Amino acid sequence: MRLEAEGQNGDVTFDGQYVVITRSGLAAARTVGVGQRRMHVSEIAEVRWHEPRAAMQLGYIKFAGPDDEEPDFVRGGPVQHAAWDEDAVLFAWRRRQEFEDLRDAVRAAVAAAAGPPPGPVDAAPLPAPPEDPTEPAGSLVRDLTTLGDLAARGILTPEEFDRAKERLLGR
Repeated sequence: MRLEAEGQNGDVTFDGQYVVITRSGLAAARTVGVGQRRMHVSEIAEVRWHEPRAAMQLGYIKFAGPDDEEPDFVRGGPVQHAAWDEDAVLFAWRRRQEFEDLRDAVRAAVAAAAGPPPGPVDAAPLPAPPEDPTEPAGSLVRDLTTLGDLAARGILTPEEFDRAKERLLGR
């Protein structure tokens, strides 16, 4: 899969792993400079998007890194700021669809590179402790040991462990 989008101050290609911004011509020379910027999806924390609202307006796409902060206020507006940003490309209304396709593909690749979100701790049941014929069936020691094992595995929070232990010791 290779996506290409032609912008006002640069062209963007995406091969599924790398975003490449290529700049040439007068518009690039007057802003961020002529050349190429190559970013692996693991370097991209988010894809920022500003859609042009009318045929005569410009939008932009920005490939932001993890330490890249979006300014609260920019003189001249966000599009003007993006014109001077090496990780952003301006685009016209008529190119909106190809940039939307590019945005969606890069966002999906960034999410896939980040891996699945952290899930709950493995909550597999603990094996039953071996029965000791000298202990009564509802042994306090065995129950406290089981609670300790559940807390050590992260299945019980410290607060839950303390409440359950108090219940056991209060019998």
